Amino acid sequence: MMFEERHQAEEAFELDDFLAVWRGKKPHQYGEAAVIGTLALALMGLKKATDPEAALTLAQRWWKHRKAAKKAQSGEQIDLFDL
Repeated sequence: MMFEERHQAEEAFELDDFLAVWRGKKPHQYGEAAVIGTLALALMGLKKATDPEAALTLAQRWWKHRKAAKKAQSGEQIDLFDL
């Protein structure tokens, strides 16, 4: 389990909020966990990880070191699809 308790659905999620999370400028615990968890499942399906724990670790590393976060930290303008 990734969380101690269930998250409540948000009433709205603005595009600017989404971009800020993607660029690493704003944290969003549930949103980040959704991306990381989905990526971990894909890694398992692609046989890029031997077990769920390894897949989750690799997915967390990829999220942390994604290009979008690095470019945003440097102040460089990024495109949403510049993965």
